Amino acid sequence: MRNLNTIEKSKTPVQNFLFITFLFFLYVRIYENFLFLIPFQLTRIFMLLAMAGFIMKAGNSAFHKKPLIKENTMKWFLILQLMTIASVVYSVWAANTINKFIATNVRIIITFVLFASLLYNKKQVQLFVKTIYFCMFFFSIRIFLAFKAGSYIFDSGTKRIVGVGTLASSDPNDVALVMGMTIPLGLHYLIVKKGMKRIFYLGLFLSILCALVVTGSRGGLLGLGMGTITFFAMLYRKQKAKFVGIIALLLMVAVVFLPQQYKNRFMSMFNEQEYSHTDQRHGRVAVWKRSFNAFMKRPIGYGGANSVIAEGGVKRAQGVTGKWMVIHNSYLQMGLEIGVLGLIIYLMFLKSGFDNLRYVINKTGANKDRESEVLACALIGGLTAFLVSGMFLSQAYNWNPYIYIVLAMGLKRSIEQQYGK
Repeated sequence: MRNLNTIEKSKTPVQNFLFITFLFFLYVRIYENFLFLIPFQLTRIFMLLAMAGFIMKAGNSAFHKKPLIKENTMKWFLILQLMTIASVVYSVWAANTINKFIATNVRIIITFVLFASLLYNKKQVQLFVKTIYFCMFFFSIRIFLAFKAGSYIFDSGTKRIVGVGTLASSDPNDVALVMGMTIPLGLHYLIVKKGMKRIFYLGLFLSILCALVVTGSRGGLLGLGMGTITFFAMLYRKQKAKFVGIIALLLMVAVVFLPQQYKNRFMSMFNEQEYSHTDQRHGRVAVWKRSFNAFMKRPIGYGGANSVIAEGGVKRAQGVTGKWMVIHNSYLQMGLEIGVLGLIIYLMFLKSGFDNLRYVINKTGANKDRESEVLACALIGGLTAFLVSGMFLSQAYNWNPYIYIVLAMGLKRSIEQQYGK
């Protein structure tokens, strides 16, 4: 095993600062509270500054033993982006596809590549995981301030926060997805930290958890639950009794402490009389059926950003009036836009994240690197939360899973560097 002092030293302090600041503005969106900051476009400025640092350091390639392009994750990511821009050729609305690619995909590509270049050792991975976790804590404070100020709506008797955004969305369901992915990271800190540090991180964890609850998102809560179960299942995969005991305890805590209005809202997900099941025009199940119909009619896809148009076309053919709906399913969304082949590539990209993390878990378990093992379990939990919530939300272009997958790739590469293949 190599000397950790030689492989853990940060070689990019300025780039770290620029990228951390970029992530802060991206996740926290503090300019929504301080409106005078909006004209300065600080998120974009720090992205450009981070790009400049990346270029000046020749893509940080000198800090990586193996080129990033050799990673399966990077290959699937780039192929996915090429598929998206190539969909312009058969797009039913080419201008929409191009505009979406420039506005969203290009930014995701820049973030993904910059981030990957900075994850050249384990210390860097830990630094950016902590950055994301602290950003979500600061964002949770924004949620509480907005909630206290009355920025919420009543949805079937449940107070739901509105008007507070993270990443590229202010929709409470999208916000819940991002926060649900963060919870396993918090559990990881509660396990690896000791003494007063554990108490400190517990405070951050409770703040993020409570903020997630007031989104009132059923898909977000379901993702949180499945992500948490997956985290403990991976962590205690050889201690099944301990796993069952912890999950039972967490369920009891949820039943006792979760406010009744949010329990009722979550349970309404399984109510056959709820609008998602019974509304044949705008209910979620009806949207899924129309979307699947459109998918089967045109397996090649309708072009990037055109999933709503695809569903709307079927709706119009069926004589259903009303506004066209988002798909409420990330996988149908991707299939409708870039076709069967594009969907397969997208799933392979997601799978590569899990493959990298399983490698880390096996390698660190064998080398008794408990901290890295717990972090890998947390990232798997976060990605599982996305997979589950993504069944109910149109989040194929959400930045967060891309960020978690590049973290998984960086962690895998750092473990290879430390312990060998």
